[in-house]
Amino acid sequence: MMRTTTLLAFLLLMVACTPEKQLYMVIQDQDNDSIYVEEQVTEGDRITLSWIHSVEKTPWSEVYEVTHEGGLMLTEAIFESFGAGVDHANGTMTVEDGKVVVKDIDEPVEKITWIHSQQAEHTVHLRDKESTGPNDLPHHQAIEIVIEER
Repeated sequence: MMRTTTLLAFLLLMVACTPEKQLYMVIQDQDNDSIYVEEQVTEGDRITLSWIHSVEKTPWSEVYEVTHEGGLMLTEAIFESFGAGVDHANGTMTVEDGKVVVKDIDEPVEKITWIHSQQAEHTVHLRDKESTGPNDLPHHQAIEIVIEER
């Protein structure tokens, strides 16, 4: 009985002393995994990727939330013009202050990917604070955002 109690106490101590894994937003090169930004995130944190549309020359934004499982969920899209090529199958669409806002998209994504363009002014915000601006990442480079557990 004493052995079982000692073993149980040891196991509980080990579990209590094991550091809890943290989630990180990692902005990296898609081709060679060079890391440009690492920031700790928690469930519910919002990551916004914004850019200037190459044809319309108007701002676009996509908002993602960090999920409990350490994934990403596309929750919202904001843009000024709506036309061919705009995916509109999911979510609730409204017009707010002259912008089309699609909320409740709730589409899980493994990662956020884009070809970075300094002219298109790609910008990443985490919790409404700028993480990277247009000139912080290499021009015409394939970039991705992933959530990693460490």
